Amino acid sequence: MPGARIMIVEDNPDMVNELQTFLQDLGYQVEGSAFSGEEALEKVQTLRPDLVIMDIQLNHSGLDGIETAQKIYQNFNIPSIYLTAHADDQTLSRVRESGAFGYILKPFKEKELITALELALVRFRQQKTLEAGQSDLQEIVRKIVDGIIVTDLNGIVLFINPAAAAFFGRTKETWVGQEAGFPVSAGQTSEITVENSGLKKILEIHVTKIDWQKRSAFLMSLRDIAERKKAEEQYRRTQRMQSI
Repeated sequence: MPGARIMIVEDNPDMVNELQTFLQDLGYQVEGSAFSGEEALEKVQTLRPDLVIMDIQLNHSGLDGIETAQKIYQNFNIPSIYLTAHADDQTLSRVRESGAFGYILKPFKEKELITALELALVRFRQQKTLEAGQSDLQEIVRKIVDGIIVTDLNGIVLFINPAAAAFFGRTKETWVGQEAGFPVSAGQTSEITVENSGLKKILEIHVTKIDWQKRSAFLMSLRDIAERKKAEEQYRRTQRMQSI
């Protein structure tokens, strides 16, 4: 969404300059940068960007990027996507548990960064719309490109949009009224593997608690991350080869 205001939190000046030039060329507004978590928390109060690009490892900071992003979201309701050179299991687990709006690996690929930015901004705006309780909620989620499933608090499916049904190769009618079939926990991000027509998909599922038709429910946003997982595995293989 060109025109969105982006703040960069990165302790490498060269990377900051590269990101700033790239974002501005695309039409985004770069609302300043910070080199530490503490500086980011101070600046975000004034700048109030639409989104933060957050380096996970901030070498000269008492807070790492994940801790900083969580504080920014909790205190200012501003989402972040992570930029990291580290794809180890522990880091990725922390990223998922933090409720991240996205992450990409360094050195970043332009297409991946654009996609991550757009998805994060769309997902956050969708979430704000859902939380506002607008009357046309079902029509909104029906048109969302990401897969969307809504369940009651016991995991029974109340609604599924076409994108989510397509992931599993099943019709809407076979879902509604049935158990989702995978863990549902508000505020968490998890992964499941599904196969459809011989194709393997790895779905990332983010769960939010919402009001749906005057009752509490869970909204699950599903996205196929198989290609991203391949990139992570390639990164790990490269790291292992370099350490030999």
